Amino acid sequence: MLNLTHTVGVTQNFCSERNFDQVWLKTRSGRKRMAWKWLQQLDLKYPHLAERARHLNERDHFRMKYDPEILRKRDGEDKRQQKKRKSFSSL
Repeated sequence: MLNLTHTVGVTQNFCSERNFDQVWLKTRSGRKRMAWKWLQQLDLKYPHLAERARHLNERDHFRMKYDPEILRKRDGEDKRQQKKRKSFSSL
């Protein structure tokens, strides 16, 4: 967008410390990959907000889809399930 004169912009995707909790709750569910990337940037630039986000996740027992720890656990479970299927199919 290029504004040729003075103008005022209105946006609906504004996040501040005041509305952070509501924005985080909506983002982590609706935009999973973006929420993970955002959390990584919060760690670097706004650690107090990253801490709030993690607190909200813990409070709600919410696990982030793109968290490497969660992915490792899920991959390990997938491999165990494949082994079980193979052992049952050989019976």
